[in-house]
Formats: sequence, structure tokens, C-alpha cells
Amino acid sequence: MSSLQLHRNPYLLLTIMEGSFLRSEKSQSGKNATCVVLFGDTKRKASSPLRLDAATWNTTFIFNILGHSENDVLYIYTQVDDTQLGYIPFPLSELATMRGDIISQWLTLQNTSRRVSAATVAQPVVGGSFVNRLVVGSSSESTEEESRPEHHIKMFIKSRLEGSNVDQDSAKLFVKWQYMDETALQRLSLRVVDTETKVDVKEKPYTVYKFLVSRGDGLEWSFQDRFSGLRDAAKMLERRHPHVVKGHKFPSRQWKGNMEAQFISKRRLRLEEFFNTMLRHTDTYSCAEFIEYLQAKELRTSI
Repeated sequence: MSSLQLHRNPYLLLTIMEGSFLRSEKSQSGKNATCVVLFGDTKRKASSPLRLDAATWNTTFIFNILGHSENDVLYIYTQVDDTQLGYIPFPLSELATMRGDIISQWLTLQNTSRRVSAATVAQPVVGGSFVNRLVVGSSSESTEEESRPEHHIKMFIKSRLEGSNVDQDSAKLFVKWQYMDETALQRLSLRVVDTETKVDVKEKPYTVYKFLVSRGDGLEWSFQDRFSGLRDAAKMLERRHPHVVKGHKFPSRQWKGNMEAQFISKRRLRLEEFFNTMLRHTDTYSCAEFIEYLQAKELRTSI
């Protein structure tokens, strides 16, 4: 049983976005939908209110897969209230071929006609392949082969390779996954989510740009500043790493019309483009002052 060779991308980021047709035979109107992710001895859970048989989790889980066998399988099983709906298998042997890519797809829950024994699955087991720890209840309508977890894994891989569509009337999840290395987990991106007009001590109006910063591991936070403060931050990075900023022009100052809605809309897009370009460069992260600037949560008072 060989180990996965993923030293460049040892982390698996799995995001459970949403689900639909999440109904059970016992209850046609459940209140809560829960996804439980099981990988080896690790168990993660996300819950969401159920509305019209649909739920939104938008929750990211991170798993270190170094040392795991290529035969290991990560599972997501879903339940409405106390009733199990089914599960989705993620074989690491197949996911290993997707390094560096962001995959997003609707996937149908497997085994929806049989009950998954969550208590048995969640028990820590030392050694062995995780696929053998999934317990599936019997069903008179299924063959012995169809009752085995390995069968559903094969069907999952087959549907991925053939690009088949999910059953429109079956319980399904929209899932994203990606492999990342430790550096990528710390990588930042940002976007302007709002602007606000304020007045300084001289009663002159100015615009505050409100940013949402996202890190590769799913952490997010907000910070805000006016244009002059953002320009100072860009100059600070240029002094430290001129080769990073070279060829990339920071939005220019404008004294007239800079409070007009159309101008502010264009400027916010240019600010996003400039800062995200800087954040794609590895050397940017060695400028501690610049990174600390992006991590501040209070409005600066620079003029």
C-alpha cells in the first residue's frame, strides 16, 4: 500500500457549498441539514437550516494528506435532522491527479436507499484502509456487489471520468476541492465590497474603500482605508521590492470629480487589480509592513 507523493501540495481544501433535494422518506420537511466529513480519524461537521429541501453551508475544511495511503478515501455523509440521506466518496488516488486545479461540481449522494452507520464510521481505527471502515446497511433491492463501498467509489470515479450529469431529482451537494501547499494556504486576495463617503477635520469629503481579504485556508477579514492611505501602502511595498511593483501602475490621483459615483466605481476596480497583482508575487509576503497593513481592521487616519 503506497503513500501519496504530494509533497508539493500536501493540503486538501474541501468546500461544501450547498445542497438540494435534501429530503428523506421519513420526513418531507426537515429543519436542519448536516454534512459530516470523515477522513481517517478526523471528523468535521457543518450544519445549516433547511429551506425548501435546500441548504447552504459554504464551509471549507483543510486536511493534511501526507502519509496517507492512495487507497484511503475521504467521505462526506449528509443527514436531515436525524435521518441519513447518503454519502459521497472522495478517493485520494483519483483526487491526486487534480493537483493545482480547483474542481467544482454537483455530486449525487450515493447509497440513498440504505442507511450509513455513522457511529461505526466515526470510530477511530489505527491502520488499514479507511474504505473498509464504512458500514452500509443491507437492502433487498441491491446485489452484494452494489452493497459494497468499493462499488460506489468505482461509480463515483466512472461518473467523474465520463462527465455524467447528476440525477436532477436526487439529493446532491455542490462541492469544491483543491490541493495546496503551505505557502498557498497563506496567500491572500482581496476585493472592494463597499465604499463610504466621510468628511475630514477640514470638512472636506473623501471616500473610504472597504476591503474583504481572503486567505488560502479560508480565513477572511475586513479592513478599510482612504485612497491616500492605500497609495502610501503601495509606495511602502515599492521601496522594499521595486521589482514587484515595476510595470504595474497604481491608480493616479485626481482632484476634480473624484467623488462622482462613476469615478469611484472605476477606481475600486483598479485598486483591486493592483493589490491582487501584488499579492500574486511571492516576494510581497516578505514585506512584513505591507502584510500587516492588510491585516488591520480599523480605519486609518492618514490624509
